[in-house]
Amino acid sequence: MVIALEDEAVLGTEKKYILKIESTGFDMEEDDFDVEIRRGPQYLRILKSDMIKDFEGNFYFTFNTADLGVGYATIVVTAHVPDSDFLDGIRDEVDTFRFLRIRSR
Repeated sequence: MVIALEDEAVLGTEKKYILKIESTGFDMEEDDFDVEIRRGPQYLRILKSDMIKDFEGNFYFTFNTADLGVGYATIVVTAHVPDSDFLDGIRDEVDTFRFLRIRSR
């Protein structure tokens, strides 16, 4: 569903990532999605409306590693896929990746 690479950063670094969701019946332009970045009890939730969209239609999200603290962070991506087989018309697809090691200065 998502292409993610493991990365490393020093605490206090501002990071920027491109998000790519590929799922049958899902269109990043039209459909909703969100991202949670978790490290221990800390987490950041980034909605589609909070992301940056460039002129090519790519979506980026940004955050500061100081908001999470030192350790390994995981990303949880939820795509809200239109699907008439579900009562509310939406099927949530969730994927989780360990993608970032945050280290002290």
